[in-house]
Amino acid sequence: MPAITLQLIVQVPNNSLPLKLHRHRHKVGDIIAVHRTADYATFDGAEWRWNEPISPKWAMVHISNFPTSLLPKLQRLRERIGQLETIQRRFPIERKADIEAYIASGERVSRFIGAPTYVGEDATTVTYQGTIATTARLRRLRIDLSQAPTFVKNKLRIDREITVTWGQVRGYIRRKVIVDLNNPDLDDESNALTDTDL
Repeated sequence: MPAITLQLIVQVPNNSLPLKLHRHRHKVGDIIAVHRTADYATFDGAEWRWNEPISPKWAMVHISNFPTSLLPKLQRLRERIGQLETIQRRFPIERKADIEAYIASGERVSRFIGAPTYVGEDATTVTYQGTIATTARLRRLRIDLSQAPTFVKNKLRIDREITVTWGQVRGYIRRKVIVDLNNPDLDDESNALTDTDL
């Protein structure tokens, strides 16, 4: 069975945002990417260790024995929430000052991940280029960290990563039920993950 890694949000900013930006905000426990562990981590004989420093915003949950039978579903999951693309987007020229202010303050601009780059403008529009995820519905799955054992929460807080089995983690994964794409505060979740949720 292969090892996979779930990249989770464990720290989110608490500043207020306009609705257009707030609707894209993650919550603690949201799974933002799925990786094949061997591509990014090294096994030390007992646990997987991520090869690069891990941001305080993230934690890595390495699953040592992800079921082979679910790999086709995992590939589709990776396509939905793990893949990125570079695009250019035009905005009305009157929004340029607001966009530049968002970039300067570190706030998210539209669906861009990170700060977009100014490309050019004409009399009516301004164009920016940046990276986006291939879907706007990034809140599909999460791990309910509030229900996780204390030693797991402590390890994620201190080490930013943990190695577990599929059986150990599956019961904590929830499928997000998006009531309103524009309002993440209304998100609900399933009680338990099923294979069809992947």
